[in-house]
Amino acid sequence: MPKKVIIIILSILMICGAVFVFRKRSSLNVEPKKDFASIAYNESDLMSRFVVRFAEREGLFEKNGLDVEIISKENFVYVPLFSDEVDLVIGPTSLIDFYFSPSVEMRWIGNLASRYNGYLVSREEYGSVSNIKRVGVSRERSIDTLKVEMVLKSMGVEGVEKISELSNDSKSRLLKEGKIDMALIDRPDIVEDLLNSGFYIWDIKDFHGGINYQAPHLFTIQKNIEKKEDEIARLVKSLVEAVELTIEDRDAAVKVLSREMGVDIEQADNLYQDYREIFLERDYIPSLDKIRPTLPFIISSDGPRVADRDLTDLIVSVFIKKAINQLGISK
Repeated sequence: MPKKVIIIILSILMICGAVFVFRKRSSLNVEPKKDFASIAYNESDLMSRFVVRFAEREGLFEKNGLDVEIISKENFVYVPLFSDEVDLVIGPTSLIDFYFSPSVEMRWIGNLASRYNGYLVSREEYGSVSNIKRVGVSRERSIDTLKVEMVLKSMGVEGVEKISELSNDSKSRLLKEGKIDMALIDRPDIVEDLLNSGFYIWDIKDFHGGINYQAPHLFTIQKNIEKKEDEIARLVKSLVEAVELTIEDRDAAVKVLSREMGVDIEQADNLYQDYREIFLERDYIPSLDKIRPTLPFIISSDGPRVADRDLTDLIVSVFIKKAINQLGISK
């Protein structure tokens, strides 16, 4: 065989080999396909927002093989759940109300924390609450409103005017301007400022055994469990892992808090300590005992109800228990 032909053949073989190696390496570098999942939370729900955005920033959804769409709602977080837009929502205890609607198979699958920081800020002393006429709330029908109503009812005060659609900052401003008499505020820095301004502060956990057992709970509906059981399990694991990492990695958590809450690093560091203490309780598993005191307030009398429906189907804790086991959480 002529030398020139041999050289041509060898060159072709070398080129083919190089192409094969390149394709092999390229195939090894291709990321595995991630499964799509979606989650929604209330924009005003600071603790839920903190955990979801921390999981996103730290790549925990991707780590668990998920491509996650995050939906932030100003209110009515249940809407995307019932319209099949999301697989999971983080929301307040009041969502349990929908369990009693015949058309909704609501499932409570876990918690990110057992309670919130919450402080009732009042222009009046405890003994003068009968003078309270106007209360600032985030929304007309919300866990915020529910908790204030419960506290006032326990003091014998009913029928107050509600000024709604208020943020923590606007509640503070209206209190100082004398336009409202009371508000529930969950930002410790704002509460401290109001305390220094002469307002009366009560820790919400001092009222009613179950009053503070609210958001952030994890809810879905039964058909989502049937269609996307594996994705929901990985969503739950990602969120629990986020909570655990916020406990361990203060610097990363403070950066997320600073960005999400629009405060400087020093303020975020002070807020972090309050949240960390709540997360340390690690009350991940749903419990009916914790919410029984609030059920009469949560379950509204409007709309159709299934008369003999109890709460036996509400809790599905298999996802949260699996996440706790996989992450080696002892408490």
